[in-house]
Amino acid sequence: MANFHWPASGANTTGETSSDESFRGQSDWAMASAATNPSWYTWDRRQDTWVLQFQPAPERYWPPSILCDQPLGLPDAAPSVATVVLTGPGAVWMYAHAAAVCRRAGFAVKVESIPRLDATDGLEDCHAQWSTADTDLSKAVISVQLRANPPVSQGGLERLLASPLSNLNAFRPSELVIFGRASVDVYTRIAGEAVGASTCVVYCWSARDGLVRVWDRQDPKNVGGPWPVPNWYRQLMRQPCQPAVIGVVGDPNHGKSVMSRCLDYYGTKALRETWCLDCDAQSPTPPWYVSLVAHDPQEANRLRSGLKRRWTSHMERAVANQLRVARRLFDVLIADLPGGNHKISPPMRIPESRVEVFRQVDAFIVMDDREGVSGRGWCEALQQVGLGDRVCAFICSENPSGDFSLVWHEQGGGILRGTATGLDRAVLPRLPELYLQTRDRFQVLWDHVLARARSFSSVHTQ
Repeated sequence: MANFHWPASGANTTGETSSDESFRGQSDWAMASAATNPSWYTWDRRQDTWVLQFQPAPERYWPPSILCDQPLGLPDAAPSVATVVLTGPGAVWMYAHAAAVCRRAGFAVKVESIPRLDATDGLEDCHAQWSTADTDLSKAVISVQLRANPPVSQGGLERLLASPLSNLNAFRPSELVIFGRASVDVYTRIAGEAVGASTCVVYCWSARDGLVRVWDRQDPKNVGGPWPVPNWYRQLMRQPCQPAVIGVVGDPNHGKSVMSRCLDYYGTKALRETWCLDCDAQSPTPPWYVSLVAHDPQEANRLRSGLKRRWTSHMERAVANQLRVARRLFDVLIADLPGGNHKISPPMRIPESRVEVFRQVDAFIVMDDREGVSGRGWCEALQQVGLGDRVCAFICSENPSGDFSLVWHEQGGGILRGTATGLDRAVLPRLPELYLQTRDRFQVLWDHVLARARSFSSVHTQ
């Protein structure tokens, strides 16, 4: 359990990613409620605590409008229950909203999530900043950036958030925006603290969903989104000058997700604003899975299997829109794209209904194999939908359980070709170490792909 915790309302302390710990040990009551109630949450009683269980959306993604359409109701008060535990597969704005509502009701709040076993106390490549509008000091932003690997421990997060939370309690802004690449624990903590500081309106800027209002003290039903960006916040927003989307494609088990996260890590180290968007709505790869699979593959796969959904047109439209929204926030958005349907022959790599997802991408890296099956298949699929000219690199994935390596063989006709080994998910916790060994080779890939991507990015930014 990740115990971000503050006392009940009246006392102050200083100090997506989704959690799926709740798939273990649910009560019969909670499971039955989830099966019959299409709501985005359920309540359960666990000894002296209430457990708020976020429920998986039938089509993967809950829209922010559910905060208004299906308001969060609180359980009946009980003198022996003073704590609410938040858990389950929820977006950061769901956790922030629940934290605000529960804090206002006088509950102490905790977050229960699958532990990241490789977490460390160090804060390298992390920051948490407090800023205010130039014309109105009562409007504030807390921006948090957490590295992907290795994850930051609870103690490290407490130290990272200490300064902005101290400012929050000292200045007590009327409006607050929470922004950045951070875990549900962080969004929960800041939102709850904002309610304790009497903040009137709290927003979360979600890279997937845009601006979501998670708290309104005057009108608690005036929440949801996406919300128009307030003028004061627009002045503080960082505007990437030429954002680009790099897509990584390949057949299953060709190291696509690992390569996507390697690129994301390298981009962060190169002092760029990057983010890796998992676009496989059918079978996502959550951050906790990457950590857990290295220690307990069977349990990791069991939990991940509970997240899988069949593709629907709603999910495909949602992913395409998420790419459009996220593009506006980062210098480089890395899209870990779905691998297609390989249960039929020939495989359907890009179904017609999913073309709009791939059209959001400016340049493609194709994960190949020694026989060239994946590479040829993806070239043909992209060519058929008019995107073949955006392929800029082929990486042959070999020996996934071997040592990590990246070697370039040739660069001709605008195409970079190379071979990578060791692209097993278990390697991701070692990225800081591997970065030092391979940064020159990733620099070659980064420079080549980014140049190609920006030559196409004007199509999406006009």
